[in-house]
Amino acid sequence: MNKTLKAKLQQNKRDIVLLEFLLSHHIDKTLANNDNLYNRGDLFEMALTRELVKRDGLHAISQGDWTYNGVSVEIKYLTKQTGASDQEQGTTCNYYLIGFNDGDKITIKLINKKDLKTRYEKTRRKITYQDNINLGVEIKGL
Repeated sequence: MNKTLKAKLQQNKRDIVLLEFLLSHHIDKTLANNDNLYNRGDLFEMALTRELVKRDGLHAISQGDWTYNGVSVEIKYLTKQTGASDQEQGTTCNYYLIGFNDGDKITIKLINKKDLKTRYEKTRRKITYQDNINLGVEIKGL
């Protein structure tokens, strides 16, 4: 992980929690020799999958970001201050694996797509921390 990215993730309490999570998942090995700029959700996804996020620029139906316990999942990362965009064209996945960062820890939950709550903000559907933190099943050990 380059020094610029580390410095960027030491600006506030939430980002420090994310940085600790990334380092504990050895994301520096995933990012080795790759200097693309990634957002926090991308970094969280790469920490779980140990693969670079695929960015093809196409907005098509997603087949999922990862397979967790034999189930395709869409991975999202949320804080109390930020949300994640819902899939523009949808996903074939029936589950979301969401990292909820409260500034002290990251709690990872598996949430059924039919239970997921979204809200319309500006021009897109958003997934928010507040709407979904009490849903799903907490996953330990990821």
